[in-house]
Amino acid sequence: MLFKNIMIKRISFVACLLTFFTFSGKGQDAASPFSSFGIGNIDGMGLIQNESMGGLGIGTGSYWNINNINPSMLMYSKNTIFGELTVFQTGIMSESRTIRSEQSSEISKGAGLSYLITGFPIIKNKWFAVMGMRPFAVSNYNLNYTTPIPGSGTEAYIKEIGSGGINQLFVSQGFSLSKNINVGLTS
Repeated sequence: MLFKNIMIKRISFVACLLTFFTFSGKGQDAASPFSSFGIGNIDGMGLIQNESMGGLGIGTGSYWNINNINPSMLMYSKNTIFGELTVFQTGIMSESRTIRSEQSSEISKGAGLSYLITGFPIIKNKWFAVMGMRPFAVSNYNLNYTTPIPGSGTEAYIKEIGSGGINQLFVSQGFSLSKNINVGLTS
């Protein structure tokens, strides 16, 4: 039985690594002129259960869902029959934006893979680890405008196009120090 559990954990770990290295996620495909500034629109760390509660996740734990906002809550399932359960979560995000100016209006829609995360116990009731990949920042814009050319009396037509982003690979760990004290870290 112990050998079977170790093999299942190893196979899950290798499958997750292969998935992570082939992942090219875009958390947001809808165009936004604001993503042209800096590195783009910064994505939060919350998963679907956190986003559906307005980003809350500091004090919530779940037997079925990973809490990567507060890694000390990863130990939430330590006293259940699911102490050996490997959890896998993936999310898809869709977005629709309407951008209006005095002269025009534009609607932009898109969808994409938002995150891939797996969590598993290292030592039952003592140590739980999470590996994940998600977009950190996303950029997708197509700007068209004119600007006067100084001293010429004419205007230049400018077209700026950009897309891409920065993906984040992270590892979180939760540790149980005593019956009521848990700590966690994310790197």
